[in-house]
Amino acid sequence: MVFPTGRGSSLESYRILEMARCGTQPAGIISVRAGPVIAVGDMVAGVPMVGRLDAHPLEAIRMGDWLEMDADAGTVRVISGARQP
Repeated sequence: MVFPTGRGSSLESYRILEMARCGTQPAGIISVRAGPVIAVGDMVAGVPMVGRLDAHPLEAIRMGDWLEMDADAGTVRVISGARQP
């Protein structure tokens, strides 16, 4: 899941936890600027998250791209995708 930033609402953490409970959580979250509320939800739900990347993720990642994400290192790499030249 890629999004610009959270709103700081406790509903963000609740939604991630509820998705994890139902088995529908994202494989990972990439955010331009993740706030502490969403970060806590991700940690508790076990969803890896990366933020504050060198490139703006909404400009660098397109629908159909495959990504390799290392939350410990704080990196995201576009491996391949369905981009058209």
